[in-house]
Amino acid sequence: MFVNFTDATQTVICGVFAGPQPTVTYPNQGTVTASDARWAEFYATLPASMQANLTPPTTLLAPTLAQQAASLISGGLTIISQSASGLNGLYSTNAAAQNNILAVQVYIQSNGTFPGSSGSLVWLDKNSTPHTFTATGQFTEFATAIADYVADLTLISMTGSGVLPPTTMTIA
Repeated sequence: MFVNFTDATQTVICGVFAGPQPTVTYPNQGTVTASDARWAEFYATLPASMQANLTPPTTLLAPTLAQQAASLISGGLTIISQSASGLNGLYSTNAAAQNNILAVQVYIQSNGTFPGSSGSLVWLDKNSTPHTFTATGQFTEFATAIADYVADLTLISMTGSGVLPPTTMTIA
């Protein structure tokens, strides 16, 4: 691939061309292959619409801390209950799951009970396995664990710094 570097050291790519260009206009030209780490770094900075027209890199860059945090949010959280092993599972923590958990938690706080008339709440984990919460306190601990996990990961994904939380949390 024909590329333009930021300077004569040729360490950072700042542009890509279909072919050689006038050196007067683009003095720091060179070529790279798809396996060049410099190409992978440059390619990662481009929007998907531009990437679609270019050769993807064959060298994978290690994900940044922010990317790891975002990935963990979509990966879910394993909950281990000390008092109700039937609640143990890997639960979704994506935006839809967070909204659903929040809605139930607000209902519990407003009404002191689960929604519906059964007196318990069935919640599906990430693998669609049903788990039955029999006490509102159980669900509140579950909701708190999910909220804390997502909040920590969201802060890391926004700032690019911090320590990734464990992907398993224990509740009472």
